Amino acid sequence: AGVPSSGVAGVQLVLTATHASAPTHLSVFPGGATRPSTSALNLRVGQARAASFAAAVGIDGTISVFNNSGSVTYLVDVVGWWSSTGTSGGRLVALQAYSLRSTDDRTSGAPAAKLQSGRSIDIVLGGVGGVPGRGARAVVVSVTVSRPSSRSHLTVYPAGGPVPDTSNLNWGVGETLTTTFVLPLGRNGAVSFYNAGGTADLAVEVRGYIDAGPV
Repeated sequence: AGVPSSGVAGVQLVLTATHASAPTHLSVFPGGATRPSTSALNLRVGQARAASFAAAVGIDGTISVFNNSGSVTYLVDVVGWWSSTGTSGGRLVALQAYSLRSTDDRTSGAPAAKLQSGRSIDIVLGGVGGVPGRGARAVVVSVTVSRPSSRSHLTVYPAGGPVPDTSNLNWGVGETLTTTFVLPLGRNGAVSFYNAGGTADLAVEVRGYIDAGPV
């Protein structure tokens, strides 16, 4: 899926887990390495959750996913990769967090629309808050969903493309949840946010971007 067979230090991924039969946690670690004592995702019975993070790969290019107890259905969505050579790809440029919120007039960012059921909204991040209008491959964003009216999930993807089958954030009624991830910019430098059901308030914080790299 576009990840090279060599020269890869790690991958940026979204791990989604559903239908847990018992309280459990999942750990993600390089293939062939010793399993860490920390968890990547914690689940209650029947809960659906997603988390985005960078994971190192083993010498054979694999990652391992460990489930602590019971059974669980999980999906791994790879959204990018990190070079081990340092001679290709772009560099990460950190920014002072720039917020775009749906219901908070304290921010100077352009307000985002409230998430509606079964619909996507596009938010332009290229050329906003320090992200270049041209030359940015991807953005580092923290996404917070609050005051949801029903159980649902959020899928975030480059604007102009199809809605992926995987989720980036899953929630129950009234929960407030946050995740941080790296995402390529889409059409007109925008990112799309799809809400599966109900309504919810959205807050997006831009924390950095990946530039175009060596030329």
